[in-house]
Amino acid sequence: MSSKVDIKINEEKYTYYKNKWNILIGKNKSGKTTLLKELSLLFPQEKVFYVDDKPTYPQEKIITNLLLDFENQKIIEEILKIFNINDLMLFKDYQETIGIYQLLNFINMYLKKPEIIILDQAFSMIDHYHKQQLFNWLKKDTKKKNITIIITIDWEEELLFGDYFTFIKDKHILSTGLNKKVFRNEQLFIDCNQHLPFVLQLYHKLKYYDVVDKPVYKLESMIDELWK
Repeated sequence: MSSKVDIKINEEKYTYYKNKWNILIGKNKSGKTTLLKELSLLFPQEKVFYVDDKPTYPQEKIITNLLLDFENQKIIEEILKIFNINDLMLFKDYQETIGIYQLLNFINMYLKKPEIIILDQAFSMIDHYHKQQLFNWLKKDTKKKNITIIITIDWEEELLFGDYFTFIKDKHILSTGLNKKVFRNEQLFIDCNQHLPFVLQLYHKLKYYDVVDKPVYKLESMIDELWK
């Protein structure tokens, strides 16, 4: 069950929804990171974690923490399996890619069981294929555990995981809306210099010619819609 939360930050009203994925959309230097950092300071430290593209601890310390976390080995293995990592001990012997470092840093934070996770370009160095697999897993797990996600994105396909969207421009919040509503308004994304996923680009082209009406999030569903 999600509920709306309004917070005032620097004279701006920011709205997010509990237990949902809230995506913050805006151009570079529009104020996204500043807003998220200030938002993270409004909650008790044990309830919210802010994770950006720079891991908090040295890689060796993170790996040691994960190896000694016997209570959560199952969930650690589930996430690492997405990346075809079968033995975490291997990472103690050499410097791994920045993407894997970001992943391990996130796992270390996630296992602390926060109520809110703020992700600011936290997976920027992870390739698109594995990022999508990770998001598929994370979407299910956060729903099961009633965790709120507030996130900025660096790849348009990530938009498809969002439940609610907030648009920010020149450090001012423009609007917040449900995915089904904002996906109908392509101009919102254009104004914030945000490309749409391929399936939504296709939807808007077909909508222009009155071929489809409602937004479709999966290519398979789009094909089914066209065959009706």
